[in-house]
Amino acid sequence: MPQHMKDADTMLLSEFDGDDTAILEPSHSDASVPQSGLPETFLCPFAQQIIDELAAEGRITPIGAINSVNGSLPMYSMHHQGRDYGVVRANMGAPIVVGDFEEMHYFGAKHFIVFGPCGIIGEDRRSDEIIIPTAALRDEGTSYHYAPSSPSIAAQSASLALMEDVLVEHSIRYGTAVTWTTDAIYRETRKKTGERVNQGASVVDMEASALMAWSQFRKTDLYQFFYTADYVSQDGWDQRRDQRRRPLEDFLRIALLIASRCQ
Repeated sequence: MPQHMKDADTMLLSEFDGDDTAILEPSHSDASVPQSGLPETFLCPFAQQIIDELAAEGRITPIGAINSVNGSLPMYSMHHQGRDYGVVRANMGAPIVVGDFEEMHYFGAKHFIVFGPCGIIGEDRRSDEIIIPTAALRDEGTSYHYAPSSPSIAAQSASLALMEDVLVEHSIRYGTAVTWTTDAIYRETRKKTGERVNQGASVVDMEASALMAWSQFRKTDLYQFFYTADYVSQDGWDQRRDQRRRPLEDFLRIALLIASRCQ
């Protein structure tokens, strides 16, 4: 391998460039959006089932789409208790969800309430518990283009305070955790999982560290919470589908409570 390629191999993810203007910008998007722009506050569930149920109940109205070679990602409006919110499915994986949110932010979205399942590592937790990630181990690539290289990144303190205030006010039980954000769900080896637990992580996901870095770079408000799902341990993987019985409407309700506090 040529020497210059060897050098690049050791530098790529440490070469953060803080220039906020790139060659390809969200303004180049060909998204379909209302002429007035997008709602400022968006509910962003990872579960397509939530979107399907809202549509079947007539609670959301299509307002546009993010368009790509993969097809269209529909965006909706939802009127709830006197306010209008945006609704969109958060796609799995750091690069795609950040790319989608970049375009949405350009068209007017400012507050992103993101919620979906996380895996449990280390000490076991029950399924369907609410977890607020306070920090994330950066084992993905996207965040390194939005924040200088570091092993971890902390969530926005103001967002954490707002979410905790909402949950306490409504007597909703929750926990906090450091999450391990990884690009490769099929490479959670016993060695790596044990190391991440020793580094302080107790849950695992695929997007949090990138969303934290992106939101802080773009100065947007990110409110992310998890609900616990499968268990990844040194003994293997337990999907625990029979334990995951909490209605998805419960998590949507929490998201709406948080959204109602966004200004």
